[in-house]
Amino acid sequence: AIALSEMAMSGKLGCEVDISKVPAEGGISDNNLLFSESHARFIVTVSADKADEIIDSIDVDAAIIGEVKGDSLVIKKDDETIVDLAVADLDDAYHGVIEKYMA
Repeated sequence: AIALSEMAMSGKLGCEVDISKVPAEGGISDNNLLFSESHARFIVTVSADKADEIIDSIDVDAAIIGEVKGDSLVIKKDDETIVDLAVADLDDAYHGVIEKYMA
């Protein structure tokens, strides 16, 4: 979730992902899937016409879990929205928070 947030803020673009599409062994909980640093995971953004080619070329579990679109970070599970935050709100919460409280 943090990596998705940082990517959205950096690109000033929203995204919509469905965590039920993330390859995960052993029934990992939603919280661990979204926030744990226990497993190496990568988020790669590629054009839609290259996605299948890239997934087929690597030798690890991989899946298309969403797309870049809109101006909000939307995280779903089985098409039920569990997070919906505007990229601008994420940026405000991430940058300058300490300064706001020290003023």
